[in-house]
Amino acid sequence: QLEELKDLIEQDAARLAKPIPGDIGNITAEVERLQKVILDRAQRLERQLQVEADAKAEAAAHTPTEHDAEELAKKIGQKRKEMSEALNELKKKRGELGNRGDLDPELEHEMDATEQVVGQAVEKLEKVEEAVPPPTTAPPTTTTASAATSTAAEAAASSATTVTESTTWRPPMVVRASRRRQRLEGVIKEVEADLDAAEGQAKGFGKEVVPHGVKWWRYRWEYSLVEALIICLLCLIAAFWQYVHDKFREYLGRQVLDAPVFLTDHFKHVVLATWVRYFWGELVVLLLTTMTVWALVHAGFFDSWIRVQFLCLWHVNLPTEGIMYAELSFNVAMQLVTAVMLFFVLTLQICYSAMRNDRDCQCLEQGKRDELARKPVASSMIGQFASSPEEYTALKKGWFEGVSERCSEMTPRGARHQAQQVCAALDERGVLTDGNHNAFPLWFFISERVRMGTENTFTINAMIWLLCWLTFFCFAMAHYLLHVAYIRISIVLALISVSVFIYMTITVRRIRSVHDDSLATRLPPIVIVACFQFPLFFLCFVTTRLVVSFWMWMYFFHYALLFSFLLAVFLVVFPAVISPTIVAYLIKTSFPPHTNDSARLIREVMDEHEVHKMREELRRRAPRCYSPERSKRHMV
Repeated sequence: QLEELKDLIEQDAARLAKPIPGDIGNITAEVERLQKVILDRAQRLERQLQVEADAKAEAAAHTPTEHDAEELAKKIGQKRKEMSEALNELKKKRGELGNRGDLDPELEHEMDATEQVVGQAVEKLEKVEEAVPPPTTAPPTTTTASAATSTAAEAAASSATTVTESTTWRPPMVVRASRRRQRLEGVIKEVEADLDAAEGQAKGFGKEVVPHGVKWWRYRWEYSLVEALIICLLCLIAAFWQYVHDKFREYLGRQVLDAPVFLTDHFKHVVLATWVRYFWGELVVLLLTTMTVWALVHAGFFDSWIRVQFLCLWHVNLPTEGIMYAELSFNVAMQLVTAVMLFFVLTLQICYSAMRNDRDCQCLEQGKRDELARKPVASSMIGQFASSPEEYTALKKGWFEGVSERCSEMTPRGARHQAQQVCAALDERGVLTDGNHNAFPLWFFISERVRMGTENTFTINAMIWLLCWLTFFCFAMAHYLLHVAYIRISIVLALISVSVFIYMTITVRRIRSVHDDSLATRLPPIVIVACFQFPLFFLCFVTTRLVVSFWMWMYFFHYALLFSFLLAVFLVVFPAVISPTIVAYLIKTSFPPHTNDSARLIREVMDEHEVHKMREELRRRAPRCYSPERSKRHMV
């Protein structure tokens, strides 16, 4: 009624805003209408005020009795019993679902919230039930009691004349009842809020579980399935742009080589320069991939896919609107970009370790004792084999002896033929036959082997993206057919990476005969490093997906916290332990019996050594043309 009266008053105000009629007849009619309206509004307001007065009088006239307290206690007890039974039934259903393995994280999260809210409401109802005053016994009816009562009344009446009006004394029974009523009112207010919360939770139960609106999935594997399919699409797009990028870069490289002012670029021997080039190249590829997704969204690609998706995937909850696919695609694209950046940050630590090893090997071979005194050799890399110029000289001598012994009859025929090619490459400059050991810089050979292996850890080409597509497609099939979660996949990838790392550690510490021709000797180090690169990339993506996903923190808070902690630990352990171990493995595989495939590299190293000596001579003759400042200007 108040709302109706309010609407009528707003309509009256709107009509009063209109201009007053100009002639007498219309003015008279308008005055009569206004009189009727004012009378009607006054009558409505009077009726509403009377209703409120009657309600207040009825509330004031009703004084709670002991019977009302008993009824209230019964109702509260009955309500508490019903809620307790419903809560026990919910716990029983939860146990049955858990035993059958049908309790998915979303449903478990909803059940936890409901049990907590309803449990709190039941506890508060128990407090209210305890706070309700029990019914008092009837007053005594004996003559003695009546006499005592009348005597007490007379005494109270006689003493009342001597009490001033400011006296506030009340009987103890009244004080206790007042305090009990105040406590009861406070508990009732608390339980009212808890009951409202329980009612809201009960009404909203299942809204975060049953597919509806933007929450289109029922089980987590359904979300992972669609996400894996989108990643497959992104990998195909990235493979295309990677191929275009590499071909365009190759074309520009040929143009640079044909330029009349071209000078040989020696940055290829610096692994950090290669890392920078590949890092920026991958960012360009990912940018083009994201732009392609944006174009597909605006071209209606996902709207067309929605029309045929249920023909390919049966009995699966899938997005029903193109905007859902678009939002998920951009989220996954951002996760992919973050994973690639994390991957390159980790491989950057390997580059730093490789550059540190280059410096140590050069100082050891050239006998730079002052520099070694300022910055000692890293004990986790070349320091495992030689830590002083004298030890390095013995190590180099052993390298030549091992290469020569591998050409003997004790080595199997196939490996012996490759070892003879290595010796032939060294003898082109009389390294073995004439003892011209200075013509072969072992430190530069080790540096090149480490550089090529390190570059293989971060090199991403179109074939790598196609392998990623195949892998994620297998993940999608695992989600669809086996309902496998990403956590299990992460564990498998981590085990593969740990296995490769353990193999590298064993290879570094194990001493093999120079005549060994086992599988471990025949396997190129680059292949082993590639086996470490692939799971490392997927671990970066899976970790990024688990850490930055909101649903992970909502439904798997402890797992998300654990993964975040493990990621922080891994970022600390990787540069301190894993990177030096990879470099040490590449150093170890630069010595016999792992040198069968290095004849070509040996020739390139010796040629580069000769070029380096000529460059040093030119730098001595024309220092201004080959000054470090000029080199920096060319780099800029």
